[in-house]
Amino acid sequence: MGCEIPDIDVEDILGRLGMDIVSTNIGWHIVPPSYRFDIRLEVDLIEELGRVYGYNNLPTTLPILEGLAPKREEAMLSVSQLKQVLVDRDYQEVITYSFVDKKFIELLTPDQASVSLANPISADMSEMRTTLWAGLLKTATHNLNRQQYRLRLFESGLTFLKQGDGLNQVDHIAGLISGGIGQEDWFGKVRPVDFYDIKGDVEALLALSGGTDCYHFESAQHDALHPGQTAVIKRGEDHVGFVGALHPGLQKTLGISQKVFLFELVLPRIRQRSLPQFKELSKYPEVRRDFAVIVDEKISAAAILKNVRETAGSLLTDLVLFDVYQGDNLEAGKKSIAFGITLQDSARTLQDEDINPLAEKVVTSLKETFNVTLRE
Repeated sequence: MGCEIPDIDVEDILGRLGMDIVSTNIGWHIVPPSYRFDIRLEVDLIEELGRVYGYNNLPTTLPILEGLAPKREEAMLSVSQLKQVLVDRDYQEVITYSFVDKKFIELLTPDQASVSLANPISADMSEMRTTLWAGLLKTATHNLNRQQYRLRLFESGLTFLKQGDGLNQVDHIAGLISGGIGQEDWFGKVRPVDFYDIKGDVEALLALSGGTDCYHFESAQHDALHPGQTAVIKRGEDHVGFVGALHPGLQKTLGISQKVFLFELVLPRIRQRSLPQFKELSKYPEVRRDFAVIVDEKISAAAILKNVRETAGSLLTDLVLFDVYQGDNLEAGKKSIAFGITLQDSARTLQDEDINPLAEKVVTSLKETFNVTLRE
């Protein structure tokens, strides 16, 4: 209690409470009355002493607290920042069980070893989840069966993978969209969501830690996703996650009546960001040049832009893709990609003799790498 109460006061208080007191060499032997069933331990006696002695007679001491805020690494994004981006884009957070039905594991990640519970709550909660999509799809099915057709859901949490004799736990963030792009209204029919809508949401998340300067999308395959609408997200050579449409066969198996699009990202790989660096604004004008090239339809626009970015060098300040065209005016199996490059120097005004060689260098590199032709 923070103070010493004289022995005579202790015996007086306990005696008045009807307790049998026998003094010993080390204190007292106390037997409470039978009706005081609430007094069983030594701390109960101490509480009674403090109550009768008077709480106002006990000393008060303020706890010693450190006034320093916890250290936070500036280059590390918090999970709440990532969640807020999704909330701002009209997503709703869900929290589902880490225990899922084994059939979800077999359907979504058949090549990954899952961990079975020794004493599951029920048969449909017998496995530790290997992907957050299991809980999101179950939530989506529950809502669609109750006529909630517009869904924008996300969840963050651990996934559990068997690794030898151990268990590998990794933080993920995942999302699901389905239904209309917006709420139904009188103006007209709402456009259904597509692959590029959820890709835009993922890009908004990645923009916090580097955006297109750090990450790139590549066509890929995933057991749970549509073969023609799946992309793997990479940061350098590190695998960051997947985005795509739910596989039609899986959609039918789960009894989902409309298209569903999903993404899942490994949190530790998207939380590290580069801190902003000061760069003086140039007082000299920018110069823009537009190009339209005809390439094989299998060549991605991202590959073209990557080559241009590497070739243009330090004078390049902006690169924008503004048109991709396939039609009657082009040969079969070909497409047109149009992009604009913006050039600027911080020390002088760029002249034609500076710009033209660089433009020729860009076109030459594209011809050598992708066998492109300039579109007239």
